[in-house]
Amino acid sequence: MSKIIVLDPGHGGTTTVGGSSPNNATSFSGVLEKTMTLDMAKRIRLALNAQAPEVEVILTRVTDVNVGITDRAQVSANQQADLFLSIHFNATIGARGVETWIRGIGRGNINFAADRAFAQKIQAAMVSAIRVHDAATPDRGVKSDDDRAQGIGVLNDVSLGNTNGAIHLSRACLAEIEFIDHPAVDRLFNTGPNMEAVRDGVACAIASALLTELDVAFSPAAVLAAAAPNDGPAPTVENAANNMAIPLPDTIRLRSAGMKGDPVMEAVADGHMILRATGGAVAGIGLVQDGLNQLGFSIDLGTGKKFRGFFGDKTKGAVRAFQEATPGIDETTGMVDQETILALDAALAKPPVILQPLPGEPLPLIAKGQVVATLKEKPGGAGALRDVKIFKLAGRNGYYYNAAMAIDVDGSPRAYSAGADHPTPLDGPGSVDAEGFATMYIQQRVKTVHGKTHLGEGPFKDFFVSRTSLFFDKDEAFKTSNFVDAELIPFVVFPDTPAKFPGTQIGDMAYVIDLKTKRSTHAIFADTNPKVGEASLRVAQNLGRSNLNAGNGDEEDRYVYIVFPGTKFTPLETVPHWPDEKIKEEADKAFTAWGGMAQAEKLFG
Repeated sequence: MSKIIVLDPGHGGTTTVGGSSPNNATSFSGVLEKTMTLDMAKRIRLALNAQAPEVEVILTRVTDVNVGITDRAQVSANQQADLFLSIHFNATIGARGVETWIRGIGRGNINFAADRAFAQKIQAAMVSAIRVHDAATPDRGVKSDDDRAQGIGVLNDVSLGNTNGAIHLSRACLAEIEFIDHPAVDRLFNTGPNMEAVRDGVACAIASALLTELDVAFSPAAVLAAAAPNDGPAPTVENAANNMAIPLPDTIRLRSAGMKGDPVMEAVADGHMILRATGGAVAGIGLVQDGLNQLGFSIDLGTGKKFRGFFGDKTKGAVRAFQEATPGIDETTGMVDQETILALDAALAKPPVILQPLPGEPLPLIAKGQVVATLKEKPGGAGALRDVKIFKLAGRNGYYYNAAMAIDVDGSPRAYSAGADHPTPLDGPGSVDAEGFATMYIQQRVKTVHGKTHLGEGPFKDFFVSRTSLFFDKDEAFKTSNFVDAELIPFVVFPDTPAKFPGTQIGDMAYVIDLKTKRSTHAIFADTNPKVGEASLRVAQNLGRSNLNAGNGDEEDRYVYIVFPGTKFTPLETVPHWPDEKIKEEADKAFTAWGGMAQAEKLFG
């Protein structure tokens, strides 16, 4: 009789079903827990199928739907599963770490010892895999739901079919992989350059632990990029590390941002792996997709790039087109092999050719840019989210887009107040968590944050500052001067995703143009959001839009935003750390090199 594993991706859908909420945790950058749990379950299933095809793997959901708590557990009972693993991510202000839960003896668990042994394997695997990328990841251990006010319903013995006299008992636990609302964890799993390697490493580690628990023999090779059936032998990574973590080769061969140092990419470049189209998730292919899109070999990855990381016919076609267009690649197979990845890396790492005019001649104007990404817009008012294409001009340094304008007041000492009404707050406290991670301090009040007690510094008693992503000193989070003041400094909000926008970093220069009035302003990239179309209050004022404020942005797509990669300057030791005149000087130079207002008018009329 074959072994059976049930994987339960937590949450799903848009409404509560049978006690199961649609979503609980949200990452620091806005990724939903329900999305991450389903992605992780599919990666684990792919690893299990590649390592031990004789083991049957069943998911309680395979799309964005919700399933009741009892129904989830009963999948295990109905299938007489050997193992049941519910997959979740955590969220609590300031917390970090990995933990695994089991049903307590006090709640009638007749399989407690076996569940605990199973959970210990899962816990150790997750901690080990994440510590490959973050050695400080806390191990919060295996816990019993006897310690909770309410038991964990999905681990209910009766629902799982574990009753006295039952012939077959399932071993069950619930994994809380990490606290995704913490910025460091969000960077590991969602926004950082090694996010694919982190996710795949955890998935492989969990798959290994599951097979170890079942006493099923398996190869310790990294196999998430295994070939589809009848598509040649599956590639291997020699000398793979424990818990399925893909090791780096001895020599780092790649040079482009994002690919350099990524374990999967380096393994392909070293000839240990070949990535093939499977129709499912494939480790490392997300970085390849990013690179191909950047070079103009476009791949439609769906709304919000929901199919990033899946290697199907669209990606295979783009790989083949790149191979056909690249001298020296003899076989246009659509597979990502050593020859292909080295050529792709070389194309991405090649410094852009900056077109320089002859002395006395203006910079040539370019009529059309290349789409490098499609993001969602943060509406200036109550409007619906819209798609915004991000462009780049060939040979020019800058990512640009046309969007509306929502107003950001973060960083201002009079931005928010939970009680005081003088001076008039720029925004209501409902716009930010007044006691949460973003606040850090309340001016002229003593507050304890993350175990440290301090007096908040600032001119306005009882007001608090929502931090900007650009700040001077992480140890001075209780000073208003540590952040970029939205009232005084023109800044734009842009995603912190250097893998998607190579060369960009928080602190780069920017420019904003009002297409209606032709007024423009310098700016700095000082705050982050996955959505675009947001700027500081000072930007609006510099553009003459004195009627715009935190509660009343502009829904009309009349603004052009340009972010210039690699233009960040070292902040001053004195306050303000990012002076307006310095920002203007550097942004003006970058804007002129991009083509200035003449180039903007060529693109937008």
